[in-house]
Amino acid sequence: MAFLTRHGKERQVAPILAEAGLQVQVAEGFDTDLWGTFSGEVARPAGQRETALLKARKALELNPRADFGLGSEGAFNPHPASPFLYLNTEVLVLYSPAWPSAIVGRAFSSDVAFLREKTPYPDDVRHFAEKCGFPAYGVILKAESEGRLIKASKNAETLEILLRDWEKLRDDFQGCVIYAETDLRAHRNPARQRIIEQAARDLLRRYLNVCPSCGRQGFGPEENVPGLPCGLCGFPTRLAKATIWRCPHCAAENARPPEHGQSMADPAVCLMCNP
Repeated sequence: MAFLTRHGKERQVAPILAEAGLQVQVAEGFDTDLWGTFSGEVARPAGQRETALLKARKALELNPRADFGLGSEGAFNPHPASPFLYLNTEVLVLYSPAWPSAIVGRAFSSDVAFLREKTPYPDDVRHFAEKCGFPAYGVILKAESEGRLIKASKNAETLEILLRDWEKLRDDFQGCVIYAETDLRAHRNPARQRIIEQAARDLLRRYLNVCPSCGRQGFGPEENVPGLPCGLCGFPTRLAKATIWRCPHCAAENARPPEHGQSMADPAVCLMCNP
């Protein structure tokens, strides 16, 4: 399997896929930053899944002897239930020319290590670095409205060098506000690495599940059906009463018991018992 990644994601993905005998090799020869950067210099050419599929196809193009191409793409967006939280979505796409469609593994988490602050003084940079967990978590410095940034973790592992980078931005752009923010690239963000591992686990599960209709790999859970009855009054709640499993190739589907394993909902989540 050829995996197109620049930021060390194979360290999270390869051990998990190896459980199914899938050997991951990094595809060399293409800069994935050309298809989007978290720091904003380059826009993503398509949606998250589509960009991951582009990477998977490119991986197979670079390594034509591989059986599969693998691509990965992350996204950070405001949480749909709370605008004050961010939601990290990780997608892994497994592609084979022999399949009608790719297999997609996904993971979501609001456990996102992302901070952004103005840093008008050196001590602000020190405090920011301490809060974000530098150097385990990378730090990016940006000059507002100038399009200039320094990815400190790319060429520095010490706070002293980070401060020199900040001074360089200050000297180059007099009067411009300098921001510090957490580096969201996979190799510089341990929280994101954990979500990538979960996406790899989801991809593995789908790869091992065969569609009961067409016999191809990839059958897996796609959506929840709400309406689990309250254990006290029987009123339908927002919790899932079933999960729809679907094939990515032939679109066959069936309903299965929800993965939370509950047969009745706690009255605490019931709008009748606890309005």
